[in-house]
Amino acid sequence: MPEFPHLSRAPIVEALIYFQADVSASWKPETLRTELAPLWPDHTEIQEMQTFKMEFKVAPGKEPKQEISSPGIDGLMFRSKSKPTVYQARRDGFIASWLKPYPEWETFQADAVACWERYAHAVGSPILHSVVLKFINRMDFPASDFSAKRYFTTHPTPPPKLGWEVGNFVQQAEYLVPGTAYAVQTVLTRAFDAAPELMAFVLDIEVKLREPISATEDRLSAVLGEMRKLKNRAFFGILTKQAWQRYV
Repeated sequence: MPEFPHLSRAPIVEALIYFQADVSASWKPETLRTELAPLWPDHTEIQEMQTFKMEFKVAPGKEPKQEISSPGIDGLMFRSKSKPTVYQARRDGFIASWLKPYPEWETFQADAVACWERYAHAVGSPILHSVVLKFINRMDFPASDFSAKRYFTTHPTPPPKLGWEVGNFVQQAEYLVPGTAYAVQTVLTRAFDAAPELMAFVLDIEVKLREPISATEDRLSAVLGEMRKLKNRAFFGILTKQAWQRYV
């Protein structure tokens, strides 16, 4: 028997793996654009990502002055018009994302690791410091008889003796997994773009490794497998059976 039930209609809208590594020593965006583009020939939409620093200076006897600066290009995002994958080559690592439709885990993991290895080779094989696994789920439930306790095992309760009902909430928490180097962050929030007859929610689950990781493929695969299990434990721990059975 599998540890977790299989959801043939899993409500995943995005899954990503963030490979964290410092590549600033070899970070040359224009050169990388030329080198990486042939690796993903279907991802012809390339977007530059930049961060901006804003400073507001106030000096006696002078008008306040606002200065905006940018350290330059921090990343290149590769998108495809025909495939659900998005790749981010970054100064601080690499992100592989898979949008809907999400495949099985084995396909997602193999693609992400292969793309990270290609990027790592292009930037001089940097040390892989850590990894982050993130899944974003969007779920909807009938509004006519909705109650938080029917679909969620963790939810706020109204103040006692007031007779109120919870109409909306945002719940965020971070958990440390005992005996491991992992932390799990969950964010459960309402989505307001659903049809009137539905109540929609977004459940964001992020698993972080809180210690350095060996860059060897065997260790990386083992870590990702452990992170996936923790993600599933969080998902099925937060949702009641009545909630997740809607996606079997």
